[in-house]
Amino acid sequence: MSSKDILEQALKLKPTERFLVVEGIIKSLDEPDSSLDAIWADEAEKRLNAYRAGTLAGMPVEDSIQERIMQVLFSELAKQEPDDASQYYEIEFQGLGKQFREEIKLAAKRISEYPEAWSVERGDIRKCLLHKFP
Repeated sequence: MSSKDILEQALKLKPTERFLVVEGIIKSLDEPDSSLDAIWADEAEKRLNAYRAGTLAGMPVEDSIQERIMQVLFSELAKQEPDDASQYYEIEFQGLGKQFREEIKLAAKRISEYPEAWSVERGDIRKCLLHKFP
């Protein structure tokens, strides 16, 4: 079966079934990369050794996080849209609305931690897509 055939079949599914298929595909792509894990483990070990040798200063994690985190503001309209979408998702599939709200919270956290990582829509307005929801 070709990918085109699979897509045609998937589009015939109910929205909740399509969501489960998409979620399964995304999870299959989100597997750890052992080579990157090894690189980070080496780097962490070097930093720990440098810290223990006194050649690298430490910093409380709270200070480090506070330096990077910014406040994410939502307009009243922007607050209402996720509420409406959450209600819709919950009607379509029990628990899906809650998952949507959690995904919004995670996106807000990603935005606050990496404010310039998102594509510019216009001016200072940036766009962050959710991983599991349209």
